[in-house]
Amino acid sequence: MTSREDHHGAPQARQRHEPTPGRLDGACQRQAQQISHRHPRWLVMWGPYSRTYWAYPRLPVPPGMIVHAPDPEMLMTAIREVELTATQNTRPNWQH
Repeated sequence: MTSREDHHGAPQARQRHEPTPGRLDGACQRQAQQISHRHPRWLVMWGPYSRTYWAYPRLPVPPGMIVHAPDPEMLMTAIREVELTATQNTRPNWQH
């Protein structure tokens, strides 16, 4: 019997391994909260499955201006760019 067969020899379905919150996820969630406090016009969240920070604007911006990045610095750069371009009624460079 292999690890992919049950005790009757029938194939088993592979189990999907969902990420579980750990120390890294807790730290990332705290970082997302800190970014939200620094940028109160944004809802910032950590995505434990995507391993990405997500920011949703609470300010008037064109549709589709949700930003995401794998690290806090990149996210804050994208947030600042959206804020600047929203005041100038243009699209950010990363959306061209």
